[in-house]
Amino acid sequence: MNPILKRILFIVTMILFFVSIGHDLTTGTFPKELVSKAEDQEAQENQEATKRSDPSIEQERFRVIEHRVKAGDTVLSIMEKINKDGPPVTIEQMLADFESINEGQDPNTIKMNQIYLFPYYHKNEKH
Repeated sequence: MNPILKRILFIVTMILFFVSIGHDLTTGTFPKELVSKAEDQEAQENQEATKRSDPSIEQERFRVIEHRVKAGDTVLSIMEKINKDGPPVTIEQMLADFESINEGQDPNTIKMNQIYLFPYYHKNEKH
């Protein structure tokens, strides 16, 4: 291939590359609808976090059950056993509920033979 043609092709490719980067940085690659949906979801999560801070609202969503952790148990596996029909909330909400009723205990660092509080969600109630 002709060296001049290679240089022209390289220059055109670089110009196209920088133009696309400039476009991504100025206008973004995600449609505005997705961004606004994400912002709405974030606002809704903030409202739910405010609701979670009120203990009376928590008691409406679930009861608290004590459970001793056995070898191989995880927070989610224990919650699946307790809530046999499947919890009516997301995994993130289950972990947040566990953390709130156990005074900030990290769900990833539970210890064997320790007793923790777990949420038992009321049936037929979707949040």
